[in-house]
Amino acid sequence: MNRGSALLVASLVLVTVSAVHAQQPSSNPNLEVRSGSVKEIIKKGKARTLVVSTGGEDLSFPITPKIQLEIHFSGGSGAALQPGAYIEGTGTQSHRNLILDSAKIFLISSSVKTPPAQVKAPAEKAVGQSVNLKVLTGQIMARQASTNFEGYQELGFRAAGDFPSVLFKDDLKVDVVSTQVDDAEVGQKIVLELLPGRGNKSTLVRATIEGGTYTPKDAAEEKKDK
Repeated sequence: MNRGSALLVASLVLVTVSAVHAQQPSSNPNLEVRSGSVKEIIKKGKARTLVVSTGGEDLSFPITPKIQLEIHFSGGSGAALQPGAYIEGTGTQSHRNLILDSAKIFLISSSVKTPPAQVKAPAEKAVGQSVNLKVLTGQIMARQASTNFEGYQELGFRAAGDFPSVLFKDDLKVDVVSTQVDDAEVGQKIVLELLPGRGNKSTLVRATIEGGTYTPKDAAEEKKDK
């Protein structure tokens, strides 16, 4: 991920938990699904246009906040859990400690507003599921080595009321998602969900890109250079 940055998703819209969850696979039967590859990302000031090669033709789409765009990266680990990222994680809570066993992060900008972090029970409870299983959501504000648990890292959050210590090990598997088109690269595979319109013109509703391997080191170097 050459241009990935844990603090670089240039969305200027207000981000809420519901907005983060909104990017789920569409069930709209009117949408046309097409596969292809990223041909070009045209940059003009802050404006971005995504050019996609699909079915022997090139399609261009101006990127707007209404488009649900996700770039999925593989190879994420606990090292990806850095201040600025928005996390959705699950773990087991014991007394004042929540130990993560899975996590997904969204790379967001420090200019984006997020609600206070929350820890609560899963919305749906599976048979045999532990009552201590909790779901964590929120923007990471700090990270440090735990002073009480050797080999663990601890995350800090902006939260209201009583909040547990959130702990994890660096070998934790982490799914990494960016919503910034600048993090995509030419040649990457893409799936488009299009709403057909008049005159053979289609509106891009959602785009999902296979982003390759996530490397936090690249993100840190880019941040340093800015």
